[in-house]
Amino acid sequence: MLDDRNIPHRVHIVGAGGAGMSGLAKLLSQLGHDVSGSDVKPGYMLDTLRDVDVDVWVGHRPDRIADVDLVIASSAVPDSDPELRAARTSGIDVWRRPTLLSALSSRQTTIGFAGTHGKTTSTALAVTAMRGSGKDPTFLVGGEMVGMNTGASLGSEDLFLLEADEAFGTFRHLDLDAILVTNIESDHLDHYGTVAALEDAFAQVA
Repeated sequence: MLDDRNIPHRVHIVGAGGAGMSGLAKLLSQLGHDVSGSDVKPGYMLDTLRDVDVDVWVGHRPDRIADVDLVIASSAVPDSDPELRAARTSGIDVWRRPTLLSALSSRQTTIGFAGTHGKTTSTALAVTAMRGSGKDPTFLVGGEMVGMNTGASLGSEDLFLLEADEAFGTFRHLDLDAILVTNIESDHLDHYGTVAALEDAFAQVA
């Protein structure tokens, strides 16, 4: 099972309405953490978190995070976000999404699925195959699994299957035992600058 001993108990997630962040919120809740989440706009993903006992709200509520141990923000959330500023002012640790993924992937066998196209589908296919063969992996997919109504679930085995996203250099922070790369095309050049730099990032991870 996923080992979370290096993650504080009370966690607030900023940007919890995104597919990737909502999945992480679900995993932390299933692990027994006291999880809350916020996003600047309502949405389906935010609503699904209420079903797994995550306290969520829309908008900025810096007054509601005073008692948390850790704030985790999507890489897309600016440093000027009121909840992030309140956390730092109060001395609360602030992590970005890659740091949490690093913490989760560092203590169990982790297989990542990367590529410009097809990484969500490939991750979902691997999860389906594993579950069909009687395995029970933990998984994190950047979308909802067909027939499961979720993109994340805590498994009982020492195996973590996750979508290894290249955006913001996220996959560089993962502790992977294996990786499948579907393809590489020009993308996220606002972060990498050139296709050559993007290809080099994939080469370093693989």
